[in-house]
Amino acid sequence: MKLDMVYAMKIWLLVTLFVAMPAALSARSDYIEVNAPVNRQLKLAVETILSPDASSPPDTVINSAEVIANDMNMSGVVLAEIRLQQSSSGSELFADVYYTPWLNAGFDMLVRSELSLQGDRLVAEFRLFDVINRKMITAKRYLGVAKDLRRFSHSFADEILRALTGEKGVFTTKIAYVSTQTGNKEIYVMDWDGNNPLPLTKNGSINLNPDFSPDGREIIFTSYKRRNPDLYRRALSSPVEVL
Repeated sequence: MKLDMVYAMKIWLLVTLFVAMPAALSARSDYIEVNAPVNRQLKLAVETILSPDASSPPDTVINSAEVIANDMNMSGVVLAEIRLQQSSSGSELFADVYYTPWLNAGFDMLVRSELSLQGDRLVAEFRLFDVINRKMITAKRYLGVAKDLRRFSHSFADEILRALTGEKGVFTTKIAYVSTQTGNKEIYVMDWDGNNPLPLTKNGSINLNPDFSPDGREIIFTSYKRRNPDLYRRALSSPVEVL
């Protein structure tokens, strides 16, 4: 009987200790909650090499670098800087990368691009390098016309984010909106960063509530062009709608 009483008392004491422990810890002034450390942003250099014999105008090359740097800075993952470099020949563009100067400057990654513009025909090649591990991560080559340069640059920014996070970026997406700049409410689309506004309607009426179709190829919107709030659908690739 005494043994049972002693055993019961031990059980009671253990339960009491476990119940009282959280309260005791919270009452201590020196109790500190440890959180995970904040990770720093990766630092990316977008190198722009300008050479006298380059086939692309300098402003074209710089514009592409600005698009990539802005996309990456807006991602919140990467802090990007444009580094301008003058060279005596275009052969330096994709020569062997000397990683030590970039590493000493505090960069984790490097983007190099080569743009060739002959007439309206554009060839753009981008490469992403891992400065710390001294290797190339990914490369893309795009063929198109001069007006495609911003789209190609946004597309490679998507690939940079995919290489870093496993998820493709949103930099090639579009924003649909209503503009009154013509005096009427017309539907427009633009790049995610506000560039390349394109009118989708031009009917001189009231057009509202634009939305993308599930596949992203069409815009659905409400228009009063027939004096009723009718629902319309049009492909993004089709000409501007007129009366």
